[in-house]
Amino acid sequence: MEELRLKGNSCFAKEPAEALPYYMQAVELYESLRGKDASCTIDELTKSAGNALTCLFRLGKTEQCSALATRVLKHNPIFAKANAMCGRCALADPSLDLSTAGSGTANAIALRFLCRAIYELPALEVSVRENIEEALTRLIRERVTVSSAFMESNEPGLRIVSGKHGCGVEAIRTIPSHAEVASLQTPFSVGGYEEFGGKGCCVECSLSLKNIMTELQESDGDVDHNAREDSDTNQEDAREREDKRSAEGGLRTCPECDMVAYCSEECEVAHSKQHEEFECARMQRLKEMMNGINANEIDAPEQFYEIAYHCITTIAGIRSKREDYDSVSTLTAHADAVLKALHPIGPLIANLFRGEEQPPLLCHVIGVLRCNAIEVADASGLGVGKGLYLGMMCASYYNHSCAPNCAIDAVQRRIITTRTIQVGEELTIAYIPQLYWPTRLRQECLSEGFFFTCGCPRCAEGTKDAFENALCMALPTGRKDATAHYHPIVQVRCTAVRVRNTDDITVKDAEELNDLLTELMKHLFPFHYLCHEVRNCLSFVYAVLADDQQCLSSCLDELLLWECVLPGALPVKEFKISNALRCVQMLGPDAPCAAALYPHLASLALLYEVAYPDNM
Repeated sequence: MEELRLKGNSCFAKEPAEALPYYMQAVELYESLRGKDASCTIDELTKSAGNALTCLFRLGKTEQCSALATRVLKHNPIFAKANAMCGRCALADPSLDLSTAGSGTANAIALRFLCRAIYELPALEVSVRENIEEALTRLIRERVTVSSAFMESNEPGLRIVSGKHGCGVEAIRTIPSHAEVASLQTPFSVGGYEEFGGKGCCVECSLSLKNIMTELQESDGDVDHNAREDSDTNQEDAREREDKRSAEGGLRTCPECDMVAYCSEECEVAHSKQHEEFECARMQRLKEMMNGINANEIDAPEQFYEIAYHCITTIAGIRSKREDYDSVSTLTAHADAVLKALHPIGPLIANLFRGEEQPPLLCHVIGVLRCNAIEVADASGLGVGKGLYLGMMCASYYNHSCAPNCAIDAVQRRIITTRTIQVGEELTIAYIPQLYWPTRLRQECLSEGFFFTCGCPRCAEGTKDAFENALCMALPTGRKDATAHYHPIVQVRCTAVRVRNTDDITVKDAEELNDLLTELMKHLFPFHYLCHEVRNCLSFVYAVLADDQQCLSSCLDELLLWECVLPGALPVKEFKISNALRCVQMLGPDAPCAAALYPHLASLALLYEVAYPDNM
């Protein structure tokens, strides 16, 4: 191999066409003799293939160049130059078939490969900087063009289709990014979390009540209580309700069970009859059961309160014949698997309802909620409850993908597209946030949490995608079981930091996390998913400590990995860009930053529609 490479090198500079055959012979020699001949090393393959890629690109043979890059990445998943060439070829010839699972358009493909190149080999950043900016410019232009065409017509852009995974949503027009495709403002039923006493969100519309509390506090609690009284409520009940609202800081709550709250008079009026007839007494029973479970240390699933609460509101919706109530029976439930995994939740729920509902219905509803309910979050992304959505074009029809093209907008309570979606493409969301995990771990997480084995295109492609392999690659000089050894250590350490009160976060936390990251990088590549996990926690700590310089670098390092993994305006990307812009505002536009994406921050903000902070 070395001899062939040296022959190619002798004419590489002036005659790339003459040099190319020597390099290609070296690549073929490696493929035929690897593992049999000690001279056929991955290092020699990388050198010969790298020069061959340069020759092909200089000769304008983009199809052969991209094909060779893809071929060599199967042998060396972290071959940065091969990724760079894939990106350049995608820009030079958008018709090339370089698509991988959920990759989007040619411009999105180019950006992803170029980002992979500079993550794997930061020294390449300067040489591909113009290519990255070109990809971003094209994506911005693409978004404007597709959006304009989409707005010119009022024709439906979606349809419900049946497939091997049940019903799904399919595009029948080309849809731009940031288009609203489903509303989350009218749930059939709402489930509450125990830590909020069931009052983290409105039980009727699911609006986060944290936002309401903030508004009330900003107005010094100046609330028109008289406007809240129902005409058929006697003075004594009204007084009791007002006392309760005052105790809750102005929230509209039920004085009987103290387990539901409303965001407005309209929601209270709409829901109060259903609550009084089918929910209130059962809510009180749930409270008594939880007291007994906690006092007697009874074995109950961690999610019992959440599921029991949501069962109460869902059954109440069925009995009240809310719109589309008969659709509950048609939703996928995986009831047997759910009941087995969460045992003894079946008997506990049956005990809660005291024979008032038939066991088959209760079992089906438990499964439906576990597999179909969508988390409701506040503006910061904190989960405050769950919502079940029914009806045509509703959120429950959106299947999971580990390469989603849609996402939940927690602030405006809707599902939006994250990239250009082509005709015939299924619209999907992610049921889990750990999309940067390798295939096996994602599938385990989905199987345990949602009771299905993910067969999305990204999972089906699996290790065929080079970067999927790179996400869990250990250094050859590190310990052999590095990933298995450090996974629980990282999860425990990062979780311990995230659950603490922000007032308790100190510089020591940042130091300990940096020490952990340093230790990890003795055994793992810097783009390993566990390194990303620690960086994510560090970004949180730096933000709390107001260490803007470190926060800026950490956020952009995280953003780079997300660009390597998935295309489009994912909420996590927008959050990282927003934080980075805030840091730049605090530090000044001339602040030094070595992060690879720092030169492209303005373009990324424009592409993903992230607003600059005020006064910037």
